[in-house]
This record gives sequence, structure tokens and C-alpha cells, in this order.
Amino acid sequence: MKKLTNKKVSTLVIILGSMTLFTVCYKTQQIANFPLNKAIQPNLIDDLTVSTLADKESLSAYLKSFDEQENTLWHEITNAITITKDEFIAIKNEQEWRSDYNESVQQMLGKKQSKQLISQKNIHLINEVLTSCGIDPKKITIKSSNAFSPAAATDSTLSINEEKFNALSPKMQKYILAHESSHIINQDHSTRCLIDELNDEQKNNNQLKKLIPQLNKFFEIKADIFAMLQGEEFAEGHIEFMELCIRLYGNKPGKNHPSNGERLEIGQHLLTMMQNKSSNQV
Repeated sequence: MKKLTNKKVSTLVIILGSMTLFTVCYKTQQIANFPLNKAIQPNLIDDLTVSTLADKESLSAYLKSFDEQENTLWHEITNAITITKDEFIAIKNEQEWRSDYNESVQQMLGKKQSKQLISQKNIHLINEVLTSCGIDPKKITIKSSNAFSPAAATDSTLSINEEKFNALSPKMQKYILAHESSHIINQDHSTRCLIDELNDEQKNNNQLKKLIPQLNKFFEIKADIFAMLQGEEFAEGHIEFMELCIRLYGNKPGKNHPSNGERLEIGQHLLTMMQNKSSNQV
């Protein structure tokens, strides 16, 4: 495997940041756990959850459907890169590859790091949300950043642009931290780095190139859902944040991200489902 480039690692942090923009059982899920035993259903991911959500009457039915989409997408990706799940995991766990990845991340973060220290108030909030999401804060390096996003994550770092983060409401702040927690738990950043590396080594695999944007979209939707399922306050923060993004930047449909309008619609539907489930349990 060739050494990761800082440009590639930096690009992926931007992709996974909040502004550029699962259920509780996913809180401790790692990439090693993705199943590949479902039948392939071509183009299932293309409409990414909005139509699926509209067709489901309950929260559990929607989450089950989303889980099936994840199985299908990973099946298609591993077929495209022509390696098995176990081989993919083995590469990620290689000491040399992991060392190169960590070195590239540190170099990239050093270029974006701000000299300003993160306030104790925000450190307390970050630690609180990380813990509630099942992450040990002691294992995460928190850095001050001058990047575009209010927050962004790699596998073991969380970067905060305090000027932009502090401009958000408390609910939005909690949502963003939980969203980034999903990226940490699922190791989205290193997964994308390795997939891009394999794609480069295969001289730009056309089939994989078509799947990578879907994977990016899936990571963002999955992180949104994970964050919202931490509680109604987090879900309300997601809706507030997406409404703010639409006001500031418009709908922003993109190759690598769902549109802001799509993410807002998912959030509104999901919050309604959560509220219905809560009222039925009373």
C-alpha cells in the first residue's frame, strides 16, 4: 500500500465535517461488523432514504430498511474492489498502514490548527456528548481548528472551530457533536482513505468511482440518524442546523453529500416517528 497523501486526508476531513455538508445498537459498531450476506439490489441507495422513509409507518421499520441499504452498499463496494470483508479489515489493521494514516492525519491537522485554546465550557460539553454516545473522551484528541466546519472528525480526533461552533444554539451544538461521534465510532474517515487508496491502485476503478459518492452520502445520513436518536433535543438540533444551512447556503445538492433539504426532510420525519413512539409508550 502506498503512503497516504496529506491532500487526500485533508479532503476527507472536509467531506466528513458537519457544515459540508443508528439506532443505539450502532453505538459500538466498528467497520469490522458490516455484514455482506444480503442479495445485491442495484440502485437501492440512489434515492437515499427519503422515499424509503415516506413508505415506512414506524421508526423500527425505517431503521430496518436503512440497515438493509447499508448491507447492500457494502456488498457492492467490496465486489468493486475485489477483496473480501476480512481482507479489507486486515489492511486497515496493518501496523504500517495505520501508522501512515495517523501520521498523515497529524500533519493535516497541524496545518489547520488554531492557536486559540478551546474553552473549558466546550470541553465539558464535548466530553459529555462523547460519553453519552459510548466514546471514552480520554481516547479522543480534541483540537482547536480554523477550518470551515464548526466540527470535523477523524478516527480519533475531534476538531472544533470555536468561533463557528459558539455561534450555534445549544441544541445544534449537541447534534453536531453526536454527528461527529458517529464518524468516530464507525471509523468513517480511515475507511474512506483506504477505499480511495485501493481505487487509486486499481487505476480509478469506474464501478467504485460510482459508489464512492453514495458511500459519502450514506456516512452523512447515518451520522445524522445516529445523532438524532440520542434524544429529541438532538433531533431538534439537527432540524435547526439544517434550516440554518438552507438559509445560509441554499439546498446545496452535491455529489458527495445529500442536499440540505433532503437531510431536513429526513430529520422532520424521524423526529415525528420518535415522538409517536414516545407517546405510544406512555
